[in-house]
Amino acid sequence: MTQDVSMTSTSLKADAGLLRDTSRNTAAAITLLAAAGMFFVAETVSAAAWHTPAYSYANDFVSDLGVPGPAVMFKGHLIHSPLAWLLDAGFVVNGVLVAVAALLLLRPAGQGRMAAWQRRLLIGFGIGLPMAAFLHESPGWMLPFHALGATLAMAGGNIGILLTGLLAGRLGVPGWLGRLFIALGTVGLAFFLAVQVLVLKDSAVLPHGIGALERGAAYPVLATEIIVGVSLLAESARLRSRSLRDSGRAATIAA
Repeated sequence: MTQDVSMTSTSLKADAGLLRDTSRNTAAAITLLAAAGMFFVAETVSAAAWHTPAYSYANDFVSDLGVPGPAVMFKGHLIHSPLAWLLDAGFVVNGVLVAVAALLLLRPAGQGRMAAWQRRLLIGFGIGLPMAAFLHESPGWMLPFHALGATLAMAGGNIGILLTGLLAGRLGVPGWLGRLFIALGTVGLAFFLAVQVLVLKDSAVLPHGIGALERGAAYPVLATEIIVGVSLLAESARLRSRSLRDSGRAATIAA
């Protein structure tokens, strides 16, 4: 009995030192996997519906799929997305669910500036992506607000991932996974900066391959959502298994 109480106390103490609430692993995991799934479904289906001209993953922005209304020229290429509402819904759902997962899982109070900024940036992601959905790149008056939303989502999201990697030990994340997050955040941020340089360099006409470069900034965030979701589900399964073993051991000792 004394041994079991000691083990439980040690486990609670270890969990209390983490920057996250492991009791909410499953809820956060389902939220993140749903967020990524909704985004990819919305992108894939809305891109398939774009026929005249055919949508190009290499040369068109992801946001082009969310511009409603009749065909319009934007920086040298034609935008015509019949299912714009679906892509916009994917943006909103993804952003809101990521922010919800951050609020469920992370507990940065009193844990320093880096932990506080990690959660702020992920909540900012949840604000930025819906902003990009509601305020499109066209008409022109919306573009600055759309750009702000995209910056909160892609730059802020990738910096948030980078901080997640740097905080790996305090989050209870294995070292190799922390290094993966650092790599994903760094790559995503580098692609985002490359897109900004190219757009500013030739703002009248978008350069060839700009869509692929933008996806280099966006997809690391989506990949992280999937990796974190799967990892949290795996950890929840391990914790349940350990809890069952500990309960069985306690029953044996008590008997």
